[in-house]
Amino acid sequence: MEGGAAREVGDPEVRDNLVRLADLARVLMRRRFAAGAIDFDLPTAEIVLGDAGRPTDIVEAPRTIAHRAIEEAMLAANRAVAERLVGAQVPALFRVHEPPLPAQLEGLRELLESFDLLDASGAALGPLEIARAIQRAAGRPEERLVNLVALRALRQARYSERNLGHFALAFDAYLHFTSPIRRYADLVVHRALHDLLEDSAASRARAQGRGARLPGLAARVSWCERVAMEAEREAVDLKKCVFLRERVGERFAGSVSRVAKHGVYVALDPFFVEGLVHVRRLPGVWHLDERSFSLVARGGRDRLRLGDRVEIRVVAVEVARGWIDFELVERGALGGRSASGRGA
Repeated sequence: MEGGAAREVGDPEVRDNLVRLADLARVLMRRRFAAGAIDFDLPTAEIVLGDAGRPTDIVEAPRTIAHRAIEEAMLAANRAVAERLVGAQVPALFRVHEPPLPAQLEGLRELLESFDLLDASGAALGPLEIARAIQRAAGRPEERLVNLVALRALRQARYSERNLGHFALAFDAYLHFTSPIRRYADLVVHRALHDLLEDSAASRARAQGRGARLPGLAARVSWCERVAMEAEREAVDLKKCVFLRERVGERFAGSVSRVAKHGVYVALDPFFVEGLVHVRRLPGVWHLDERSFSLVARGGRDRLRLGDRVEIRVVAVEVARGWIDFELVERGALGGRSASGRGA
């Protein structure tokens, strides 16, 4: 499916089906984006482990048309089941994503307007406007900054017994249906759909009885999901620390990915690792300017802004705490897996 790979499949029927699936995925993507779906195509880390189970590299996880096709198929199935259950008024667990809070939208609007990414200043900022702004930023220096700020402006998706729609997907109804062997929410939906298809007095009674328990189930599975995501994030961060611990003293190019009162976080180019340049490692006194997404030196003579290109040195790694400390070496666009050797 990717780069002509589908055409290399020996079985003609399988090959033709894969090509048609790829074409269908592209059509479905175009329709979703035209309707206002927001596509955050930020790279994610993939930990490469050696024979001893220790990380040997951190690379960008691939996202090919094959991944897209599976994703679009799941989205279509989830949406179809949600609409069927809503139409039949069968109680179910919905995957909801509520609109951002006004304060978050205002901050995002200021950023998008500063880069001239909106159609009209002052217009309502809905999913379609955000999606178009992200598309306009593609390939520009501020692309990563726009994606990150837009993502952080949105609320976290959760499960609910009420159908509240999905802001980022621009769906009126959505739920999780495709993974009942790994997510309890999907299993609940399968049971609801089974009751709908059975269409008997007993199945209707089961559905209504389940409906009374859905608020508690929604809260429970949402909490479990957050715990699982946090555990996964901590496991990945631990591996990143173990990997970078062997590179203390080395210098790398990167970009400012986050700004806080206590310093700036830098994402390294060669590895999908983020570390902190603490304000104590910067000369002078610095303060956070939230409106410009930057850390500003006293007097305003210098600033570090989201997206700035920098060179850093790895100065300390605390595996137990998951901390990676950098110090700023140089400003400006630098490339390569290592800007300089160990201890330079």
